[in-house]
Amino acid sequence: MDAAAHCFGGYRDGSLGKIFEDLGVDKKIEIKKIDPSNIIITPDYKVSFWTDLDKQSRTFKQSFPMKHNIKDFFYFLLNPNKNYLLA
Repeated sequence: MDAAAHCFGGYRDGSLGKIFEDLGVDKKIEIKKIDPSNIIITPDYKVSFWTDLDKQSRTFKQSFPMKHNIKDFFYFLLNPNKNYLLA
């Protein structure tokens, strides 16, 4: 599998976007974000990875029913409590 497409993850706010801008390439191409960005397929599961956090939470809840609040877990990953991480 080619992982080259993942380097575009930082295109808008990362160094790749700055390089494209400096070279003038950003005016000549259009980069579109595809959703879902990834799909993992195993013999037991097919799980899509979405940019929308609510949609991703629903996808995980359907694929992996459990008692824990998956949505809170994703929000924690995006906004970790540094005091919790230092404990």
